[in-house]
Amino acid sequence: MARTLAELQAALQNDVLHRQSTSLDSLSVPEGTTAESRLAVYQDAYEIRLVNILGEDYDTLWSFMGDTAFRDLATSYLRAHPSTSRNARWIGHALPEYLAGQPIAAQVPALPEIARLERAIRDAFDAPDAPVATPEDLAAIADHPEQTVFTLHPSLTLLPMQTNAYDIFRALRAGNTPPPPARARDLRWIVAWRRDLNSHHAELTGGEGPLLDLARQGHDFARLCEAAAMLDEPDTTAARMAAHLRGWLENGMISAMGRATARDPA
Repeated sequence: MARTLAELQAALQNDVLHRQSTSLDSLSVPEGTTAESRLAVYQDAYEIRLVNILGEDYDTLWSFMGDTAFRDLATSYLRAHPSTSRNARWIGHALPEYLAGQPIAAQVPALPEIARLERAIRDAFDAPDAPVATPEDLAAIADHPEQTVFTLHPSLTLLPMQTNAYDIFRALRAGNTPPPPARARDLRWIVAWRRDLNSHHAELTGGEGPLLDLARQGHDFARLCEAAAMLDEPDTTAARMAAHLRGWLENGMISAMGRATARDPA
């Protein structure tokens, strides 16, 4: 039974998207070629375009891996994770997790961390709008600071890193030769977020990363201070926490501050 034009178009689209061959008998085949090779032209062109989109989304990772290794990664990823959206923006969303499961990630652990950072920076730009708390809002919690909990801006992502991926990323972004990949001596905390319509990234130091992570989990200010006291000299806890909180507010990392309904059992 002859297929309608709509059915033929749907079959061809399916073959291009999923590398199948249900439309071969419907293709016009010029002399000197085959239906299989003609269909492959469209399948390869589609895949190459998606590989290039991944390269645009993960340009630092591409630069670090090199053309051949990145294209091999991108091609295998696309065949394992076919596009399910008309918006190409989301085609590479699972690439960091996919890369983390590949043999090359065991050899170079910095690779998935670079990918996660690039993903977080791009996601920060697309994140929902939300209010931004300011240092002036501290007056509203002056009577109960220890019970205050924080709502972080929805664009913010905290990235604990076990390698020097951030050093590699910054060097490549600056056009410099990156350092060799290496394990970090201590866990490093990188944050990506949006401020003033621009995506930003920075490394948190001085114990700030674990404290911001506790805030993200919903712990109150008293719990953050307890953790800060264990991270460094207890006598400097108040000054350090005041500096951290002011920095989070000045950088637009917090959307709201409110009173906890109940104290954390921890």
